[in-house]
Amino acid sequence: LLSNGQGGGPWSNNPSWQHDLPTKLGEEQSVVLPLAKFVPSFGGQRSRSHAGSLNPKDMAQVGFMLSLYLSDGSPNPEKTFVQKGTASSFRLEILGVEET
Repeated sequence: LLSNGQGGGPWSNNPSWQHDLPTKLGEEQSVVLPLAKFVPSFGGQRSRSHAGSLNPKDMAQVGFMLSLYLSDGSPNPEKTFVQKGTASSFRLEILGVEET
């Protein structure tokens, strides 16, 4: 998530901007998330009414959100989870965030 840090909500003009982060179980990977592909959201739900575009200079916060749904509202693919009822540890290690 990217945000200008000024709060948001369904009646706000300050959305967070989200992008799905594809993962592969047990694999370390480098991922590029193009700013042009981030979508506006409020409370983790994609905003259908926000017509603005992300201005990188306005962004003041970076965050990561875990969700069972993708940014388009569809469920995450089952292959991204361990079998139901199976205990598993979870680890997300961010080695860096860079502007390219």
